[in-house]
Formats: sequence, structure tokens, C-alpha cells
Amino acid sequence: MFRLQNLSKELLNLTLLREEKIEFSEINISKLFGDLQVTMQPVFEKRNMKLVTELNAEYVLGDEALLLSLLINLVENAGRASMENGLVIVRSYYNNVPVIEVADHGIGMKQEEIEKITAPFYRVDKSRSRQFGGAGLGMSIVSQIVKLHNAKLEIQSEENVGTVVRVIFINS
Repeated sequence: MFRLQNLSKELLNLTLLREEKIEFSEINISKLFGDLQVTMQPVFEKRNMKLVTELNAEYVLGDEALLLSLLINLVENAGRASMENGLVIVRSYYNNVPVIEVADHGIGMKQEEIEKITAPFYRVDKSRSRQFGGAGLGMSIVSQIVKLHNAKLEIQSEENVGTVVRVIFINS
């Protein structure tokens, strides 16, 4: 029952995102990372994992609730891809424009999986997804949030090495 409710909620979110227009405001990334830590702490403690944040860019233009949702989705995916006692790093920095990056040292993906990862219901490892939850909509939601922010999504991954996902805020 819980899985069905979660799926319904994610489908609704995805549908609403496709039609949403957002008002940009200056978002304090430190606060965003703090909210992310509070949200993810119970999940990471349960798996004895560590979430580390590194703040080098302080602000980005966007919608705070949507950016928090984006980060939660990315960090949940990184956690699912990582082993117990793993480490997930979330950092912000400037590369001419603000960038927010989520990195893990997890199972990684093949190039052909990276190309499909933002399609609704696509799951890289179906057995792990069933074990740790997830309906295959998280990266599709992330992709929609990135588009709404006129940003760019960049994913680098290598099997058995890990994954780095960057959100590059072109218009900030």
C-alpha cells in the first residue's frame, strides 16, 4: 500500500512539474544544504552512511522547495547506489556559474544507462530499487526541475567507481 501511495505522489509531482512556471528568487545554498541534512539524516543513520556538504557557492537563483526536492532525489539515489558505511558528498561551487554536485562511490552505471536515467520508470538496478524503494521517477523529476531552472544536468558515472551528478545553473 505504501509503495502505491508513494508512486501516486511521485506521478502527481511529475505531472505538476511539467506545467509549472516558477518565480526565481535568490536561494541560500547553505540553508538548502542544512534542510537536506535534516531530511536525509534518519535514512543515512539507518544505513550507517555519511552525508557531507561542501559550500563554495553561496547563492543560486531558483525555487527553494523544488531545489530541495531535486537534492533529496539525487541524494536518495546516491544512497541506494552506495554500500552501508558509504559516503555521499554534496557540494556547491562556481565554474563561471553556480554548480551543485552530488557524488557517491557506489555501484555506478554504464554509459547506455546514463542516457536512459531521466526517462520515467527507468531503474538502473531493479533488484536494489525494490529493496530500497523507488519507482523510477526520481531522475525524471530531477530532469523536470532542472529544465524549470533553465539549468543543465550533467551525469558522469563509472561502474564500481561511482557517480557524479551536476546541476549547472546557466542563468544564475
